[in-house]
This record gives sequence, structure tokens and C-alpha cells, in this order.
Amino acid sequence: INARRPRPGGPRSDESHRPWLGDAPWRHGLPVVAAGALALATLGCSSPDLVAESVGSAHQAIFFGGEQKLEPPGLMSKSGFGAGNVTVDGAHLLGTFEEKVFVWTKPGASWVLNDTLTSPAPNPNQGFASSLALDGTRMVVGGKSKMNGVSGVVFVLSKSGNSWTLEQQIDPPAVRPVFGASVAVEGKRLAVGAGSGNAGGAYLYELQGNTWVADGFVNSATPKSGDSFAAQLSILGDRVAVSSSGAGKAY
Repeated sequence: INARRPRPGGPRSDESHRPWLGDAPWRHGLPVVAAGALALATLGCSSPDLVAESVGSAHQAIFFGGEQKLEPPGLMSKSGFGAGNVTVDGAHLLGTFEEKVFVWTKPGASWVLNDTLTSPAPNPNQGFASSLALDGTRMVVGGKSKMNGVSGVVFVLSKSGNSWTLEQQIDPPAVRPVFGASVAVEGKRLAVGAGSGNAGGAYLYELQGNTWVADGFVNSATPKSGDSFAAQLSILGDRVAVSSSGAGKAY
């Protein structure tokens, strides 16, 4: 489900077709990640089950199954937090904000902020936390380039004890500024999207021993400008699901 609460004053004329969730209409657009019977939602709304602090259309909190509000600590402005990348897998819940990854764990009844991660290889020309994926104690963080002529990058992090350490930095075989725009990981499979306004594509990797090795590249059979192929990715076993948001298709 991708959904947002409508703005105060009612929906725009072009929102009358939007789906309903519970007793309130919602607008498409923000990520919701399912995990068992719970969902991690990023919302800018107010309702009995999901309550957010918002200023205008600014999203400022993450909610986990309606049970707890999570915010980035020590920041004067939280506008935009919760509107980006969020994911959960077992004992870890992650959210990104201002090129940081916030890691919550749940040792008891509540989620507790356990770590705040920044780029393990800071580069002023590369972003960090453009995309995010989690598989148990392995985290994959993408960082798109901030300028033409510089490639994006992907970091694979592993949890050792109470710390996340760099397992491998992955760079594209050629200059791709949008490399790392999306990522997905499961087991020994990893996919990195380089979807943009042009055709885009997905780089595939396999874990061999302790090293992620290139295992292929896929793109649209009929690429067109604006397709944004691999803008979003998902992996299940030996299958990779790829979105082409510009074309309105999924493969």
C-alpha cells in the first residue's frame, strides 16, 4: 500500500478516485513496508490509529503499526523525515533522514534508537541513504551522485556485536550517477537500481564467499526515455521484481 492522508480542506479535484483506508480517504505516494502482522508507515496525518506531527505537508515521524512514534533525535527541523526510506526486518527498524540512517531495535516493549549511521566513505559528490534495504543483520545503503560525471555508490554493512561495519563498497562498472537509486537484498542476492529519467537498469550481484560479485544487468526490452526502469526493486528467492515508474509497469 502506498498512501497519504489528504491535505486539510479536503481533496483536490483530481483526488476523487483515490482509495479509502478505514474511514478516511488517503492519497498515494509514500512507502508502507509490511512485516508479518505489522506495517511500517510514513505518514503526514492525524487519525485514531496513526498520529503524526506535521507542519503543512511536512512529514516528521515514522509509525510502526500504530504502536509507537519514532523521530530523529536532536534535530531542530524534522521536515521530510518519514517521507523517505523506511524498512523493518525482525529485530531492526531503519529510517533515513539528511544522509543518515537511524537504526532502532526493540529490546523490550518499545523501539529504542540504537545507532545513527553516516557514510563509511564520505564524498561531497556522492549522497548517502538514497535507498535502503535490510536482510537480517545485513544492511544495504545506496547513495546517488550529486553531480554529473560521478557515479553513485552502494555500501553493504553487516552487524557485528552492537555495531554496523562496512562489508563491501560496490561501484558500477561504468559511470552511472543514479547507481544506488534503489536497492534490494535477500540472502546471497543483491540488486542495485540505476533508474532515472532515461531508460535505467538493474545491476545484479551474488555473494560468493565473502565478496559480492557482479551477476548480470537487466533493463527494459524496449527502453524509452522517461521509463525510470528499476526505480524500485524487490527480491524473493531467485526472482527480482522491477518497477518502471515512468512507463507505469512492473516486471
